[in-house]
Amino acid sequence: MVGRATIPVVRDLVLVGGGHSHVAVLKNLGMKPLAGVRTTLVSPDPLTPYSGMLPGLMAGHYSMEESHVDLVRLARFAGADFMRTSVVSVDPEKRLVHLRDRPSLSFDVLSINAGSTPSVSDVPGAARHAIPVKPVKAFLARWHELEESWRHASRPPVIAVVGGGAGGVELTLSLDYRLNKIMRLNPHARFHLFQRGAELLPSHNRAVRNLMESTLRRRGIEVHLDSAVSKVAEGLLSMDHGEQFMCDAIIWVTHASPPAWIRESGLSVDTDGFLAVGATLSTLSHPYIFGAGDTASVRPYPRPKSGVFAVRQGPPLARNIRLALRGRPLKKFRPQKQFLSLISTGNPYAIASRGPFAFHGEWVWRWKDHIDRTWMAQYFDLPSMESSRDQNLPDPELAGSEVMEKLRSHPMRCSGCGSKVGKSVLTRSLERLLAEASERETRIHNAFQAAEDSAIVSIPPGKKLVQSVDFFPSLVNDPYLFGRILTVHALSDLHAMGAEPHSALINALIPWQEESRQEHCLTQLLAGVLHELELVNAELLGGHTTESDSLAAGLTVNGVIAPGQAIPKGPLSPSQAIILTKPVGTGVIFAAEMQCRARGRSVEQAIHWMLTGNGPAAGIARSFKAPAMTDLTGFGLLGHLTEMGDFEKLGIDLFLDAVPV
Repeated sequence: MVGRATIPVVRDLVLVGGGHSHVAVLKNLGMKPLAGVRTTLVSPDPLTPYSGMLPGLMAGHYSMEESHVDLVRLARFAGADFMRTSVVSVDPEKRLVHLRDRPSLSFDVLSINAGSTPSVSDVPGAARHAIPVKPVKAFLARWHELEESWRHASRPPVIAVVGGGAGGVELTLSLDYRLNKIMRLNPHARFHLFQRGAELLPSHNRAVRNLMESTLRRRGIEVHLDSAVSKVAEGLLSMDHGEQFMCDAIIWVTHASPPAWIRESGLSVDTDGFLAVGATLSTLSHPYIFGAGDTASVRPYPRPKSGVFAVRQGPPLARNIRLALRGRPLKKFRPQKQFLSLISTGNPYAIASRGPFAFHGEWVWRWKDHIDRTWMAQYFDLPSMESSRDQNLPDPELAGSEVMEKLRSHPMRCSGCGSKVGKSVLTRSLERLLAEASERETRIHNAFQAAEDSAIVSIPPGKKLVQSVDFFPSLVNDPYLFGRILTVHALSDLHAMGAEPHSALINALIPWQEESRQEHCLTQLLAGVLHELELVNAELLGGHTTESDSLAAGLTVNGVIAPGQAIPKGPLSPSQAIILTKPVGTGVIFAAEMQCRARGRSVEQAIHWMLTGNGPAAGIARSFKAPAMTDLTGFGLLGHLTEMGDFEKLGIDLFLDAVPV
């Protein structure tokens, strides 16, 4: 949407998950764009962790920003739409991705790299009482809560880690180092590591196992082998052999489990529910759906769930996605059998192995640190977009497709009244909205549903009508999110005057593309608008659509207010205080975001405030009989203050440290 050139969309690529393979695909698309392809990245988080640095993050050697790829920034570089939400299911036959909180996404090519989590469903009580190490964000939040509770404890905390693979061993040593060396927890924390089998690190050679067992003994970490956990209660582990163990926290790092919706969607899976893909990384059931990383199981080349393989799958996945979008034969990929494994021990020390060989030392940690920082640097230091793309050059194979021929013959290529989006697109969009969210029926006015030329509305007795209008191009590459931002922004004018929102009309500029893709864009946009109108009990009366080069929209909003109750902008008077209800600076952040220079966490924070409606704050101000109100938008704090006061007679003192940004 943002920065989209005049080449129409003829193919839709959807990437589910921001795993290691997909970040490589996004970088590839940014370096060599496919004009005519709309890429959408779906992820519940704006940051994705790099597995190689997670032990260092837990130990305290790396910060969140050093150890996570910024998906918002990378998506902007790739020209991709970023949707921060979760997948509920996939309909592979209809080519739809069903999302948690918005209308479904359609796709021509789909790729799934959504990671995995430790399996907690096969042990009673584990889901409720254990703390899985993934998702990493949730684990870190819970772990920091525990750290705070242990800072001034009278006895040492006892922590149980369940899972004796590389992940469990690394995590145990990293958390031990963090608590006892960095935080200097006193008395020292005590760690216990539980392993179902007779050996730690069963996928590594004997030399590595000996080195790790020696390290654990030296650090005072007690290892419990042949200790399969059969039941979990609060602070209590029960074993198959009858023994019980009491502890203050249970960390779960057992075998990986895929997202349940993969199996439920009817895609090809292996016996454990992981996406079954072939040597081309496309699924065995649907050649236009790909899988990579921990989510997938590659046949006939099974490999461990490791970030090493996910990273290596990135380039061949990007290549085959390009071929699939062009309708060309895919190329096979064969992963290596042996690989370099680097296991950190919490402190700046590591053990390395490849095949039957093992070596260790501080120098191995420095080597590992260099490898990890070098990998991350390719996603920190993105080249300028101007030098890496020319979106005005269509891919010749896409440009010659049947879809492009349909676009050329489309009868609605007019810049006047005939430029509106076709009736069938609008009808299908409304039908989808009503079918997917029946509670919205009361928020779409009958005139809109019946395609009337005008809407007839009733103003409550004793009230006056208040109107305002806003219009701007999309700030974000997500039409649903843009619809929400637009609506909050437009309603803010009503709130600032003290009016109660009543209804709205929309004027939407929809990018020129095939009908089904216009329908997708319009449906997402209207769903976002309706979401915010529902929150203030207002209706969508109708509107107008126009085809354009890029997405833009405006809302005419109506409100009602009792006579004499409107709150003016001013003028301000001496001795009055200025109350600012939200931080300023979103314009600065988005100016940087459009140049790939803003951090994803900053963008997410700005979006959070842009989606925070001003209705509650305005209601509080009205209850205290505020003499003047305005909403801060494009003119900024200083620009809007100049509208509130007569500066020939009045000065305003601003204390910059009191202005939230």
